[in-house]
Amino acid sequence: MRPNHLSPHHNALPQQKAADVLLDAEQLGRFFNLGTARDGTARAALNMRISRGHPMPPCIDIPGMSGRRWLLSSVIQWLQAYQRDDRRHSADEQFHLNVAPVAEKPARRRGRPTKSESLARRHAMGGS
Repeated sequence: MRPNHLSPHHNALPQQKAADVLLDAEQLGRFFNLGTARDGTARAALNMRISRGHPMPPCIDIPGMSGRRWLLSSVIQWLQAYQRDDRRHSADEQFHLNVAPVAEKPARRRGRPTKSESLARRHAMGGS
């Protein structure tokens, strides 16, 4: 009897460790919860973040294959570099740190003034 090659119990390759798994753009986008449940949206959202210069984990370009790939272990290591340790500084310690205050951005100008605002400004400047 011939073995069933599609059987879940028949593994031609040894089990991969989680660190050895390669992710494509769609899988990495879903890992980061980008896009929606539809196919391709996570990949598109990830590619948009890459094109806009957002920091991303190091990718692998495999010769002869299209698209980027990421090692899961590299992605996890990259994420751990961004991990905050909130226990490191309590609120009292942060208060005493010599950190320059962050300058607030000026309020963004809104669009074109209304007609009544234009007339009021012209009237205030002494115009007719």
